[in-house]
Amino acid sequence: MERDIPALMDNLETFMARSLDAFPWDLFPWAHSLSADDRRVFFLEVLQAMHQRDMRQLAELLEDWQATAEALSNSKFIQAYQQPYDAENDVPWEQARGELNLSGDPKEGSA
Repeated sequence: MERDIPALMDNLETFMARSLDAFPWDLFPWAHSLSADDRRVFFLEVLQAMHQRDMRQLAELLEDWQATAEALSNSKFIQAYQQPYDAENDVPWEQARGELNLSGDPKEGSA
């Protein structure tokens, strides 16, 4: 059986490629901007959520992947993301949280 592993891998790779081609990508137009590797991971995560019949997991992963696709297609985001880390401009989380008022309390924050 061990000597058949390479042939098995080739067959499974062909199956995966055909499955990816047959996936209803038109339901997720934003996914076209993902790399081939990211589309493969997206496909596998959708299958896992569907197999588990977990609508919440599916909704969350669709939201996350759409946000990822949108961020990766935003040239300003990519340019900022690729900038080297500058510790001098680092803002402590407590300060940022207060400025953003993430608590939901209108009395908090410095807005």
